[in-house]
Amino acid sequence: MSYILVIPIATAKNHLRVDLDFTQDDAAIERMIESALELVEQNTSHILYVRDKTYYRLVDNDRIVVFDYPINSYDTDITTLNYSLRKEFVADEITLNIGYILPADVPSPLIEAALMIIDNWYYEAENKTDIPERANTILFNYKRCIVS
Repeated sequence: MSYILVIPIATAKNHLRVDLDFTQDDAAIERMIESALELVEQNTSHILYVRDKTYYRLVDNDRIVVFDYPINSYDTDITTLNYSLRKEFVADEITLNIGYILPADVPSPLIEAALMIIDNWYYEAENKTDIPERANTILFNYKRCIVS
């Protein structure tokens, strides 16, 4: 699976009110979909499609701390500490299967936030780095950690 399965081009074009027959901007819209969903992941630690990811223990820490969500599977022989917004593993390295298995499992507010970002990028060429305030509010509410 990939980002384009989470928000298909037809869904994005419908949100943007772009005719499906107009294909000239399809490549740009696909890049916006991928970039917006990656931005959602970076801001929330919600992984929007399933994949394997390897984590490593930091030199100054005695465990691997994982905020990514959802975690689908991991080696249960490794000592795991469960906290409300993170898991910690007593290991030097661990590979986890993470992410929403089906596009329908992704929380709809996260999809809405991505669509707001895409809309902003598509129509507001001068503000491509800005995240609309409504989208920012959604992302903040789904954030799994706050780094100070």
